[in-house]
Amino acid sequence: LSIDIWGFARHLGTDHKFNERNGGVGGKYFWCSLPEGMYLTFFRVKNSLSGLTYGMGTGFESEVLRVNFFKHSFRLGAGIDTNYLNYGVPELCNTSGRCRQGFTVRGALPMGFISLGTDRVQLIVHRLVQTQKIYLFGIQIRM
Repeated sequence: LSIDIWGFARHLGTDHKFNERNGGVGGKYFWCSLPEGMYLTFFRVKNSLSGLTYGMGTGFESEVLRVNFFKHSFRLGAGIDTNYLNYGVPELCNTSGRCRQGFTVRGALPMGFISLGTDRVQLIVHRLVQTQKIYLFGIQIRM
């Protein structure tokens, strides 16, 4: 079991002013342990358009590298989450200036990630959209 704490996102290669403070919480329930593990995941974060996003899905993580440094062990992991998202947007406007209130996007989204840290605490970086340079940063604490 883990608790995930989400903090901020980076939208590279765009002039648009997205909300990059994407605070939120989530968790994972692991079916098996590393070096390779599958899990159920769930989360709630403030999204980049200042709405709330809820998600739930499955994921897989594999340990890529382990380095022992004095009495501490550090690991590099990589994996993919496939989450069904409910991406709520307070307002969506098109180029002609027409707006829709309470717009919501739903659907499955695969998100690759890397993790770096100890067996108990890792920094996680998700690439949210494979065709864009959008990254979400968080911390995972394993129980």
